[in-house]
Amino acid sequence: MNSSMYCIPCLISQALQGARSASEDEQVHEQVLRAALRIAANADFNTSPPALGQQIRQMIRYISGKSDPYYSVKEQANQFCLNL
Repeated sequence: MNSSMYCIPCLISQALQGARSASEDEQVHEQVLRAALRIAANADFNTSPPALGQQIRQMIRYISGKSDPYYSVKEQANQFCLNL
């Protein structure tokens, strides 16, 4: 499956959610959002949506300096399951 222009809003939303998971710093959020917009502007629609998402996640790791920007979300989910 190839990407399309309809994938872009979701990718941008994912980038902002990832930035918020990685950091509380609004400057990091802005940097991630601007970088995601650059990725979206240059997106090759012959690639798959997961490939574009991978570029976004790599960029979030680079900008935030966190190897796993979703660590806190995973921890919350694991704790929720353990409490059941």
